[in-house]
Amino acid sequence: MNIVRKIKLEQLGYYVCKNEKEKELFEFIKEFFFDLKEIKLEEYPNSRFWFKDNKFIFEYETDPFSLFWINDDIWIALNEKNIHQNIKEIIKNYFKLEPINPMCRLKIYTRLIEHLYKDNFL
Repeated sequence: MNIVRKIKLEQLGYYVCKNEKEKELFEFIKEFFFDLKEIKLEEYPNSRFWFKDNKFIFEYETDPFSLFWINDDIWIALNEKNIHQNIKEIIKNYFKLEPINPMCRLKIYTRLIEHLYKDNFL
């Protein structure tokens, strides 16, 4: 069973986490990858962006290559938890995006995108 399905079943009370590590993973994923708002910015016509509570979470750039960019703070947490493969699975199964090779967005770019988002959508 894939991780997205496990998380949804856990939210409904039909699945119990195997251990504390799995529970922490589920909480991390729910915090940063569920209930996101997808937007397009005129300044970046080949990209789709996802935000949560006005914070940039990730970007999917389609031209000239399919690139997947993650907020630098989330990237650091991914490295600390060593869960990149889980995130690839979520992006593929939940967001239906492929191919996925996550990369870190620099903080200055992240702040620029958040600024554009606030100017255009808030």
